[in-house]
Amino acid sequence: MTQDLSAGVSMREHQWANVRLAYQPVHHVICRQPAGAEALLRRLEPDGSILGPQVVLEQSDQDGTEFELACYIISLAAQQAKTWAGDNWLTGYRVGINVSPQVLGRPDFAASVLHILEQHECDPRNILIELTETQYLDHFRSAVDQIRQLRAAEILIALDDFGAGYSNIGLLRSLPIDMIKIDPIVFGDEPKAREISVVSHVVGMAQAVGAVVVAEGIETETQLACVETAGVDYVQGWLFSRATLAGRVAPGWGPSGQAPCTCWA
Repeated sequence: MTQDLSAGVSMREHQWANVRLAYQPVHHVICRQPAGAEALLRRLEPDGSILGPQVVLEQSDQDGTEFELACYIISLAAQQAKTWAGDNWLTGYRVGINVSPQVLGRPDFAASVLHILEQHECDPRNILIELTETQYLDHFRSAVDQIRQLRAAEILIALDDFGAGYSNIGLLRSLPIDMIKIDPIVFGDEPKAREISVVSHVVGMAQAVGAVVVAEGIETETQLACVETAGVDYVQGWLFSRATLAGRVAPGWGPSGQAPCTCWA
């Protein structure tokens, strides 16, 4: 199976030669230090400009290569995580990778991920799988089994875009997850007491199932104050950093050499 996967990915690498990953750091609320970064799919144009993932994803959907593309992205992210973790002080830094339910539900997904990490000598403890578009979680039993295998290898699992679309409360009871990422639609642009109360309830639900909470899309001090008051554990957004292409230093870090937050390590 892993040989077939490697062959399939290799055959498509020329098609994805312009695929890049941009990384946006996730900061711990209390210490303000980055604990990891989310890998975001980007497309490099001939003129050097960077575009979003729409064209790449649409082409992959048309070609029926969603699984191969996901594995290619995981491979790129694993190589980068391995590079950043080369410094002993950065061993707890996790790279989050978005995965659709269609990919997660495949019975060979967990084995494929672990094979890729082994190929690149990437520690599973430097990886976080973020489950998106949960309205399409058709192969539920298989998905749960894949999640359990990944968590057994110390890969963390996040439920992404909570509060938007179909990322619903029922999944908190059913899926073994480690993290909930709250969509900014939950607290809005100008949050007040009502929004603080709503976010607080989400935090309470997360704590009940043993998960930490990340608030995404934090762009203003008002939003930050809201989620901090509500008890959110981590924050991500333009207020701290935009997504950037990978460099020698992990996202969120300057040359200070301070150790990263290891709260989700």
